[in-house]
Amino acid sequence: MRPRVALLAATAGRRRDGPAIAPAGYVRVALPYTQPALLGWFDPGVTAGGPLPAVGSADLAVLQRDLPEPLRDGFAAWHRDFRNAGGRLVYELDDDLLDGDALRLRSAPRDAGALADRVRAYAAAADLVTVSTPTLAGRLADHAAKVRVVPNALDARLWRTGEPGGALRPRPGPSGPVRIGYMGTATHGADLALVSEAMRAIETRFAGRAAIEVAGAFERAEPLFGARIALPADARYPAFVRWIRAAADWDIAIIPLVDDGFNRAKSDLKFLESAALGAAIVCSDVPTYRDVARDGHNCLCVANDTGAWIAALERLIADAGLRRRLAGAAHREVAARRTVQGQAGLYRDVLDAALGATA
Repeated sequence: MRPRVALLAATAGRRRDGPAIAPAGYVRVALPYTQPALLGWFDPGVTAGGPLPAVGSADLAVLQRDLPEPLRDGFAAWHRDFRNAGGRLVYELDDDLLDGDALRLRSAPRDAGALADRVRAYAAAADLVTVSTPTLAGRLADHAAKVRVVPNALDARLWRTGEPGGALRPRPGPSGPVRIGYMGTATHGADLALVSEAMRAIETRFAGRAAIEVAGAFERAEPLFGARIALPADARYPAFVRWIRAAADWDIAIIPLVDDGFNRAKSDLKFLESAALGAAIVCSDVPTYRDVARDGHNCLCVANDTGAWIAALERLIADAGLRRRLAGAAHREVAARRTVQGQAGLYRDVLDAALGATA
C-alpha cells in the first residue's frame, strides 16, 4: 500500500469558487509532490485552508508556512495524536518568517511576532523541515532537528518549458516598441523604488520606442513608473501562469531586489519565471540570484544604483541580438536544470526521509 501524504498548502485567501492556494503552495507543495512520477510511490492529497488530517488518515503531513487561524490553537494536540498514531510531519518554508521587522516593513502580516512563534513551533514539531535556500536553512537550524534544502523549480507542463523553443516567441521588428516588464506583489515596493528613477529615465529617453509594464505590484498604489497591468481574478497559480504567459509578451524582464537580510534568504523563483517567459533578464547583482544569474551569459547583473540600471537597459533596448541570446540561454537553463519533473528524485527522497524518521 502506498504511503498516504496529506499536503497542507498555504492559501491566498478566498475566491468565489473557494480558497485559492497561494503561488508558493503550488510551487513548493502541490505541483512537486503530486506529479505523475511520484504517484506510483505515494498517495497524495492537497488541501488549502481545510481541516488537519484525521489521525490515522495519513502517514505523512506536509505543512506549509502557516495554518489558517481556526486551526492554529489545535495544532499541538493534533500533532501529538497524529504522531502517536505513527504519522510524520514535514514543515515547508520559503521565506524567513522569523524576521518580524522585515515582514512589518513589507506590510504583512500584522501578527509578525505571533507568526514567528508559530513557525518555531511548527519547525520544532516536524520530523523534517524543507526550505528553498541554504541561507534560510541556516536560520532554521536552531529550531528544527533536521533541515533540508529543496530548491524552487517550475512545472514544465504549466510553463511549457519542455516544448521546442518553449516560451520564446517572435519579437517585434525595428519599428515595434521594446517591451519591458516586471511581475510581483505589493510587498516589493522597496525593490521597485530602487529602480524607479532609472525606469522613469528610460521612459523619457525612449518615448515611443520602449514600453514598461508592471503586473501586480501597483494594484493598490499609484505606479512609480510604467503602465499598471491588473492581475486576473482567479488567484490560483496555474491560472496565473496561463494568464502571465499570454499577457506578458516582454522583451526584457527586470528583477530589482534590495540587498537586505530578509531578501538574502529568498529564492531565485522570480528569475526562473522570467526566464520561462522568454524575456532577457536584468537583475540586481545580489546573493539571492548568484547561483543562477551569470552576467553576459543568461542575463545582465547590475549594481543597485540608477546609472547601472539605465546603462543595462539602454544596452538591451539597442541590441535585439543580445536580448535573444540572453533570453535563450536563461530559458534553456531552466528547462534543463530547474523543473519539478527534473527534481522528482529529490522530492521522493524528502518524503522517504520523513517517513523513515524515528521518534
